[in-house]
Amino acid sequence: MLDDDGRDWERLSLIGQSYGAISAVLAAAAVVAVALTLILQQRQIRDARRLAIRQFHTNLLAMAIEDPELLQAWGQFHQPEGTAPRLTVYTNLVLNYFVLLHQTGTADLDEIRLHLKFMATSEWARNYWESTADIWATAYSGKSGEIVDVFAQELGRPAQRSET
Repeated sequence: MLDDDGRDWERLSLIGQSYGAISAVLAAAAVVAVALTLILQQRQIRDARRLAIRQFHTNLLAMAIEDPELLQAWGQFHQPEGTAPRLTVYTNLVLNYFVLLHQTGTADLDEIRLHLKFMATSEWARNYWESTADIWATAYSGKSGEIVDVFAQELGRPAQRSET
């Protein structure tokens, strides 16, 4: 259908419909992109919150390293007999650091294992692990428990962990 100026209105109508379909596809893609962005932001916020909590925990333990009397606030703090509380807290922080490396994917288990091989040359570290392995196994189960298995392999005693 042509008008007086020679325009084909049917052809122009089809072109307009094509643009409408393309527009709908682009709008759907934009909605998907926004949804993915929101999911990613939610994960980042959750990870940031976890790291902030871990940092707060580290700060509390650092205060106890400076003043071991503060450990009383934590209740019974497991440590090998006859050892300094500061060394116990510090060793706990080191192992928690390895857990954090594993959980965040910053280091794989083989890299952590390498660090633990050096740590295992310390009789103190092996004794600490001996006295706390079951506590660690209780705290980290399931997939997170892999790190406890590596600790046990490198520091000596297998931990009794429950699968969840």
